[in-house]
Amino acid sequence: MEKDNKKIELIKDIKFLRSVGNEEFYRVFMDALSTYFKCLTTFGFNNPYTKECFNVVKEMRMVIKEEKRMLKLLYNNVDYINLDDLSDTVAMIDELGEDAYTDYSDILDNIYSSCEARDKNRIVRSNKPIDSLVTNGEYKEKIYDLVQKGSTRK
Repeated sequence: MEKDNKKIELIKDIKFLRSVGNEEFYRVFMDALSTYFKCLTTFGFNNPYTKECFNVVKEMRMVIKEEKRMLKLLYNNVDYINLDDLSDTVAMIDELGEDAYTDYSDILDNIYSSCEARDKNRIVRSNKPIDSLVTNGEYKEKIYDLVQKGSTRK
């Protein structure tokens, strides 16, 4: 009975995370839009940071799309995966998503603050990619391995 309750909770968590991804994307999109207009009026259309606002939206969309794809894969195989391993994997995806959201929001905040100060030199974006399911294949590999290991138990 406890195993069934844990499974039900994990299914709820997976569904919740899939819906949260949409909310995070819309928040980043709205932040990017306001930052874009601020940057446009401050630095002009040809400024690379004006265009960076759309890069942030594009990257965040890819992250959320991949996150949803991996969550769907786990959801479809929930009956075959060890529940402790599944719980750890769902927590990992949640943490990665939150970190990516925070990092992209920070980039937009940095651009917006630089616009407020009218100082292009304050805008800094690390050359290091943001750690996510898209940029780091190790996470997806763990998920695929988990699903494959579970599918052999069918």
